[in-house]
Amino acid sequence: MRFSNTICILSSLLLLQSCKTDEQLKQEANALAQERLEAIDYTTVDHYPLFTACDEMDNTSQCFYEQLHELVATRLAPVAANLTMSENDTMMVSMVVEATGHLKYERLLQCPKHLDTLKVDSLLQARLQYLPRLSSAIKQDVPVKTSYKLPIILVPTDSVNVEPRGPSSVPR
Repeated sequence: MRFSNTICILSSLLLLQSCKTDEQLKQEANALAQERLEAIDYTTVDHYPLFTACDEMDNTSQCFYEQLHELVATRLAPVAANLTMSENDTMMVSMVVEATGHLKYERLLQCPKHLDTLKVDSLLQARLQYLPRLSSAIKQDVPVKTSYKLPIILVPTDSVNVEPRGPSSVPR
C-alpha cells in the first residue's frame, strides 16, 4: 500500500510539474510567432500583382512589368513631346500597388538634370491619376502593399521614327 501511495504522489507531482501556466503558454506562443515572423523574407512576394491582361499561369512578374511600362508609356505619350531632350535619357519613378489593388504613382526618384524636377513630377502626377485596379501582390496568402521602381526612357522627338510599326516592334 505504501508503494502505491508513493507512486500516486510521484505521479501527481510529475503531472503538476509538467503542466504549464497560461503565462508560460503565451510566452512560448509569442516566441514561436516572433521566430516565424523573422523567418519571412519581406523583400519578395509569392505572387506579383496581376493586370487583367496577365494570365496567372504565365510569368507574372514579366507580364506585370510589361503591362506597367505599356500603361505608363500610353499615359505619357501625349505630353512626351513637351519634354525637350537632345539625347536619350531616363527618369526613375516609384509606383505602389496597395494591398487593396489600387495602383498609384508615388513619386519621382530620379530626373534628368536638364529637366525641371517639380514640373516633371507635376506632369507625372497629372498623367498617372486614375490608374486601373489590379489583383494585389500576395505574400503567404495575404494581399500586401508593394512598391516598384520603374525606369522611364525618354527619347528625343526628332529621333523618333515616324514610320508605322507592327505591335511586336513597339518600343517599351
